[in-house]
Amino acid sequence: MTWSSAEATAILSHYPEVLKRVTEKIGSVKGSQLSVLDEFINKTLPENIEKRGEKGADPFITHKELSDMMRWKILHKFRPSLQSFIDRATDAEVKLASTNAFKALKSGNLKSAVNALKVLKGCGPALASLVLSTFDGSLVAYMSDAALVAVCGTREYSLAECLDLATKLKLRAAELGGSWTAQKLQQVIWIDTTAAELGYNLGAAGSSESSEGSSAKPAKLAGSKRSRDQQ
Repeated sequence: MTWSSAEATAILSHYPEVLKRVTEKIGSVKGSQLSVLDEFINKTLPENIEKRGEKGADPFITHKELSDMMRWKILHKFRPSLQSFIDRATDAEVKLASTNAFKALKSGNLKSAVNALKVLKGCGPALASLVLSTFDGSLVAYMSDAALVAVCGTREYSLAECLDLATKLKLRAAELGGSWTAQKLQQVIWIDTTAAELGYNLGAAGSSESSEGSSAKPAKLAGSKRSRDQQ
């Protein structure tokens, strides 16, 4: 990740347009669902969690919120069986697991935070990282395919890779300074990678500098390892 803060900011500004193109690609029905869920995950849910943590209360997420996060995740990468597992959980189970996870993350123990959520069947490190990033994106980033490949050189959705991704993105965010967080950098990587796949020109800052419809690919930031689909 060799972007300067200004370059990363420029790429991040393309998020709405890149997301729009993704929604158009997957069709009107699914695309509409993704747009709504994306707004929920990036804006509404973090606000809900913050409000629940006011006046010393323990923040948590509900079963409906976890189910919606899985729906968002599946719209990006189809894994229908995982949704059924999550939907079988109870609200009490999700509230307890998320409360414990947020407590662990607040204390600086990401490993324990992920494990607290993994007690829920269907919730692997990738979904756990998404949940935790909505609580504190400065400490953890969502394990998107793009971020894992670019930063860790793998698509192995393991706890070890979750910790490695968070550590490396936190370090880079600290180097950039300002308001940069691990999760914001994850979004920058996703935008850069997805724009290249769609042939959308991000300009000089992005890896995709080709015209519409090109087959440009994003620059690889790390060597690849064998993919292991355990999300």
